[in-house]
Parts: sequence; structure tokens; C-alpha cells
Amino acid sequence: MKRAMNPRRSLPTALALLAALWLLSGCEHTVPTAENPDAQAAASLSLSASSAASVDRNLGLAGMLDNPMALAAMESGLYGDADFDDWTGDGVTLPQLGLLASQSFVRAGALGEGAAALARDKDRRLEELRFATPREAFDYAPGDTIAVEYFDAPDSTGLNALIFVEAPGLARFVSLRQYPDGVGPTVIRRDSEVLIDTQGTFDDGADDEIHSLHLEEEMDNGQESTGSIAPESGSGPIAAGMIVLGVLRVNDPMWHPLQAWVETRIRLDIGELDSDADDVIYSLANTVHFRNGSEHQADVRHQDGVSPIVEGATVAMTAAFIAAPENGWLESASDTLTVQIGAFDTDEDDLFVELNRAVVFDGAAIDGGSPREALHLLPEEPVAGGDEPCGGLFEQELYYPAQWWVVHVVREADIACAGGGTLYELVEFKDGSYYEHTITWDAAGNATVDESHPNGTIVEGVWTEATGEYAITTTFPAGNDPAQREQWGSIQEGQVEAWEVLSWADEHADSTHFTAVGDDDDWTITGFKVNGDLREDFSLHSADARLLEGAWSRNDGASGGFTLEQLEGGSARLVFDAEDPAAPGSPSVEGDVFFAPDGSGHGTIVVTQWGVTVTYEITFGPDGTVTLKDESGHPVPLG
Repeated sequence: MKRAMNPRRSLPTALALLAALWLLSGCEHTVPTAENPDAQAAASLSLSASSAASVDRNLGLAGMLDNPMALAAMESGLYGDADFDDWTGDGVTLPQLGLLASQSFVRAGALGEGAAALARDKDRRLEELRFATPREAFDYAPGDTIAVEYFDAPDSTGLNALIFVEAPGLARFVSLRQYPDGVGPTVIRRDSEVLIDTQGTFDDGADDEIHSLHLEEEMDNGQESTGSIAPESGSGPIAAGMIVLGVLRVNDPMWHPLQAWVETRIRLDIGELDSDADDVIYSLANTVHFRNGSEHQADVRHQDGVSPIVEGATVAMTAAFIAAPENGWLESASDTLTVQIGAFDTDEDDLFVELNRAVVFDGAAIDGGSPREALHLLPEEPVAGGDEPCGGLFEQELYYPAQWWVVHVVREADIACAGGGTLYELVEFKDGSYYEHTITWDAAGNATVDESHPNGTIVEGVWTEATGEYAITTTFPAGNDPAQREQWGSIQEGQVEAWEVLSWADEHADSTHFTAVGDDDDWTITGFKVNGDLREDFSLHSADARLLEGAWSRNDGASGGFTLEQLEGGSARLVFDAEDPAAPGSPSVEGDVFFAPDGSGHGTIVVTQWGVTVTYEITFGPDGTVTLKDESGHPVPLG
């Protein structure tokens, strides 16, 4: 399926909220006196909002031509690491999967290198002991020191010791070192222990078998590290073909003041112990525990849970966040990403196979469970990072808190790379009403849409992918004014041309035409709207995905402008102004309104007329209702 360029991605979706301001133009006229400016006259200056909303409605149609699988992949965070800072509340940024996995592998690599170095150094240090004890027999009790060597040098103090464990030749080789404090982060203590089976003799280390290794390190800044490698079974010599368990824990890690400890666990076939070049990893887990009680967890293993992680294998990487006990809105978030890995020294040849996500929030949903999200993305074919899936399956279900206006959302897409498929969306509201949206594509990429709204509004339309042409008819419920809206136009790469005709109950019609030109985040939109004898020319510009600026002027002398900024978390701020110098009393209006992600909002509108200024408080409900109150708190009738 071809992906069309959608300029609406570059415009805040909150632009549609401007349409709500147009409701104010239906306010009943008040008697314009020195104490009471005409609220309706000032509100009618919001006519520009309806034009802007018309632009947004038509640009929104461009989204119908987008490949829903590509949009799902982008919104799921597959085209870059997702910033979890807003979710965790820990004051840190944690990329979704990459950072946890890479930290785990780095720490595991350091543990493997340390173990290999310790194994290589063991024979030399044993030889340095030069003890004069029987080579063939042990006449020691468990815990007895066979030999010891002490060190007292300017750069370190400590000892090497060999301690008897059990016959015929099991012993512990212990090395303890202390170092002087230096400049900057410095190691002040390093201890190691190797459990050795000497095969009953000390005159030749070639036949020694290592059963386990243990390392400890302390820094002068308080960081403490402990690492160990031993057979997963708990006993026996470490040898090629045996699965061993490596554990590395770092307490009070330097450079990370918010972290209490970090632990990495790795299952691997370590091969020849004196070299890390032949290590084969089976699984890897990493836990970052924060001082506030929250945790980040990562787990990497073969998709089948048994096979080793080798080049070309398909692995499952799970990253989870467990919220701190005092986090008042999030409980946990977890992603499992299935990837077909290529060469270990690069990620450019890795292929994405599947994504599963589960997020649980605090509170209660309408079905009695917790507010939550479940997401599943399965491309028809594995895709490289940054590439768009040509097809596949996407499923998402969200339960919001029961007191919210929107309580349940379902999104599903089933698209074939060869062409054809469906997109379905269901939005359920607290009062039991719902919104349904379905798009069906044929093999040639042509589409039909059917949409039903809670108030009975029906939307039907068609798109032709080869030409980008579309035609949409919106029929409002009986008794509604306007009665119908018709939209048509064409959507091409970097350019959109659109017409809209709004038919009213008295059989008059308003018409709008505009063109949009641009690419990526930079779009310029110009057009006009005709409403009876009034003509309004408008221009909109967006050079940033979060910021939209617009201006308009009418042939009766009225003019205005607005700035719409999309804020974090889906909220938005609208600042606007307008004036009509030729109208009685030269009315003007200024507004500042904040909108929440659910469509609700509040703010102020300052109206000046006849030299008198009145401030109104405006409130938008999530269901589209609008309330206007004057400075005394008295409601102003609307419509």
C-alpha cells in the first residue's frame, strides 16, 4: 500500500477545537450599553475559527490515504527511542528498549572480560606463592591456609592466598588488594576468588579445573560492584558446552544519583574460560532499581526461550517499568519487541518482527478493571529500522478512567502488502453513546469510508489512490442546522487542494476553498470562505509540528489572528485576537484558552466595545458543550 504524505501530521490536531469558538457567534444579542458590550458581536469575530476548522477537516481526510500500518509503527515508537520521562516521574529519560539492552550487554561484557583475565592470571599468581607443601597429597582441614603471600607497595597492599576446601584437590585462590585514594573516581579495593580443582597436584596448572569465580570492587565515591560466574546447576567445573550464570551487581552507581543499584544476570556457554571470544549468550536480564522504589527491567532471550543468541537469531527483548509506590497514576508499562538480529557489531541489519505493549494505570475503568492499554503490532514481513511496514496486523485497546468522557477505545487494522484491507475504530463514551469509523481498501488501494457519530451524523466517502481525489458527504441528523457538508479535492505529494460546501436549513450554503503546499513539518495554507455577502481570506502556517499560526481578514473590515500550540501530553493552548473597527462600538476580542487531551478546556475571552472591557470565562466540555459566564459569574446564553 502506498503511503500518502499527510500534512495534518504537521498540524496540531487540536486545531479542530477552534470550531467550538464559532459557537459563540450564535450568541443572542445583548443590548450594547456602557455597562454591557454586545457579546454576540464580539463572538462573531471568531468566524476565522470556522475557517481554520474547515482546513483541519479537509486536511484530516489526507490521513485516510495513509498506510495505517506505517502510522501504527510510528506511533508505537519503532522509529526511535521513546522518552519515558513523563511516564516514570523519576526525573530521568529512559529510551524504550535500546538503552536497557545495551547497558546489560556492556556490563555482561565487562564481567566476561574480568573473568577471562582472572582465569589467565590465576596460574601466574599461584606460581608466585612458591609454597613448599606436598604436591600429591593434602594434609589440611577445610579452611586451612595452604600458602599466603603479602604485598606492601606504594601502589597497593594486600595478599594472595590458597585455602584448602576439600580433598583431593579443591581449593580457593584468594587475591585481596587495597589501593591509595587518587584523583577523580578511583578503585580503592579489588578482591577476587577462584574455586579450583587442582586434580591433586600443584606442580602443573594445565590440568586445573575452575568451578567458580567471584570479583568485588569498591570505588572511593561509594560505588561497590560484585560479580560472579558459576555453573547454573550450582556445582561442578566450568567447561565448554556447560551453561553458566554470571551475575553483576553495582550499588550506588556513579554518575547516576537517582539509582540505588543495578543488576545484570547473564546465561551463557563461556567456552574456553581464559578467552571471551567464544562466549555464547543464551539470555540476558538487567534491573535498574531507583531510590524512590521504581524499577526498569530488561530481558533479552531467544524467541523460543531455549536456543542461544547468535547472529541471525530471532530474539525477544522485553523492557518494563514498575512505578514507584507514590506514583499516583501509573502502575507499570511493558514492551516486548521481537527482532531478527544480524551482525553483533551493528544494528543496521536488524529486522523488526513484532511488538506487544501493556500499560496499567491507577484508578478504575468502566469494566471494573484498571485503566490500561494493550497494543499488538505484527508486520506482514519483518522490516528494517525506519522502514514502514507495507502491511500486517495492528490491534490497540484502551480503557480510560470511568469518570472520563471517553471510557473505551478500540483500533484495529488488517492490511495486505499486495493491497486491500480494513481499518476500524470504536470510541465509547460515558453516557453509553459511541463513535464508529471504518475504512475499506480494495486491491488497487481505492477506499471507502463509513462513519457514525453519537448524535446520528453519518459520513460516507470514497478515495482514489492513483489520483489522490476524494469525495465525502456528511449528513447531519434531522433538524440539525447545517443539514449537510460536502467535501472534495485532491491530495498529492506536497500539495492539497480542497473544496467544502456547507448547506443550511434555509437552503443557503457557505463555501470554502484552500490550497496547502509544503513538506515534512513546514506547510503554508491559503484560502477563502464565502458566507452570503461576506468573504473571508485566510492564511495558516506551520513550521513546527507543535505550532500553528494563522491570520484572516473579511471584506467588511474585520480581521484577526491566532496561535495554537500543542503542549506535552496532548493538551493545547490557543491565543487569539480579532477586531471589527467598522462595527458599532468598534468591538474587539482577545482570548487565551487551554484544552485538555479529552477536548475539554477553559480560559478567558476579553471583549472591548464602546470603550468598555468585559472579561468572560469560557468552558468547553469534552462532549462539545460550551459555557460562557460574565465577570459576575452569570451565564451568557448561547444559540
